[in-house]
Amino acid sequence: MTSRTRFARRVALGAAATVLTVYPLSALVLAGPKTPITFELYPVVASYMHPYFPQNWNLFAPDPISEERGAIARFRCTETGEPTEWVNITQRGIDKVHASRLFPSRESRIVSNSIITRFREDDVILRVDKRQTASAAAPKDQGTNAPTDGATDALLEPLREASQQEKDDIERVLARYASARQPSVCAGGPASQVQLRFVFHKFPGWSSRNDLDKTGDIETFDTEWITP
Repeated sequence: MTSRTRFARRVALGAAATVLTVYPLSALVLAGPKTPITFELYPVVASYMHPYFPQNWNLFAPDPISEERGAIARFRCTETGEPTEWVNITQRGIDKVHASRLFPSRESRIVSNSIITRFREDDVILRVDKRQTASAAAPKDQGTNAPTDGATDALLEPLREASQQEKDDIERVLARYASARQPSVCAGGPASQVQLRFVFHKFPGWSSRNDLDKTGDIETFDTEWITP
């Protein structure tokens, strides 16, 4: 074995060891619990792990589906100023998936993933809010070393602003998608504004599985008018 061959083997082994070390650690940063370390490393790790190597725990701890989600939209035209009828912007992607089983379109993910992101709550904010609620309900004589509500709110303000900005961006993306799929809704031209309505159909509970009259509950959430 020549020196060049030995050197190539060492390089290959070093590269393999690096990949086998970096990838599991990166997956742990993405899918693991929130810590100060993950906050520091997340932007760097996400820059090369997404969108091809996303990680989550759904494979190991799946959350059974309990509702179906969709979105409809209506448009406002500059000429009339009156809103149009509601249009289903979810069904198009589903129909394209059903049209091709071997190589299905992923257009449906534009709506489904956007809805998930729009209504996702930050884990840190949820835990702090829960702790503050429990602290407010606790007897006044129980001392605590936790920061005061004012100090905690100040620390969380950047997270709250980032979370709200993400939600606003998602709404704008869906408004643009709806407008792009209805290019002639206003007398042959695009709409000036779009309003979205998110629809959540919660399935009946397992105890009602044999009751055919039970159809579940429907909840809706309307956005403000959005300029796409």
